[in-house]
Amino acid sequence: MTCLGDAYSVSWMEDSETHNLQKEPIKQQYEVVKARTAPPNDSNIGSHVMDLKGAINQRDVDILFMWKKYEQLNVGSEEKQRALREVKETVLHRKLLDSSIGFIGKLAFGFEGPSVLEATKGPGHPLVDYWDCLKTMVRDFESQCGSLTQYGMKHMRAFTNIYNMGKWSPPVLGHSA
Repeated sequence: MTCLGDAYSVSWMEDSETHNLQKEPIKQQYEVVKARTAPPNDSNIGSHVMDLKGAINQRDVDILFMWKKYEQLNVGSEEKQRALREVKETVLHRKLLDSSIGFIGKLAFGFEGPSVLEATKGPGHPLVDYWDCLKTMVRDFESQCGSLTQYGMKHMRAFTNIYNMGKWSPPVLGHSA
């Protein structure tokens, strides 16, 4: 399977570097890059994740791909039912990740949890103080809630803030805090 987003993004950047963007309209840029990255004889499948209606968030590419696959399958087929289950399971897992992070934020910081989880340290400061501890914290979370997946990576700032504000400590003797 083609990695969605990569070839299209690289192609767009290459096109941007070689053309005067003040003179090349966005529609023309889009058409050139689309033609360059779309597989021959198939305009519905490609490595691009953008159309003129708007950009697709990188974290949603997997579910968009699953949905497009589902739409193309034969009505009533077992394969179509499996594809729909996969979409539903993915959506449920995303909801679990989002609600778990929200719940942890409220437990750790009270009702101000959501704003604290999204806070930034400011320019010139590292995102996290101890990367190994952050990785351990994420592994602990994943052991309880399942893989973060590409979608769940959007919560990395929340993890760093939980750790940086002293609301989590590394496991002692192999046990979680």
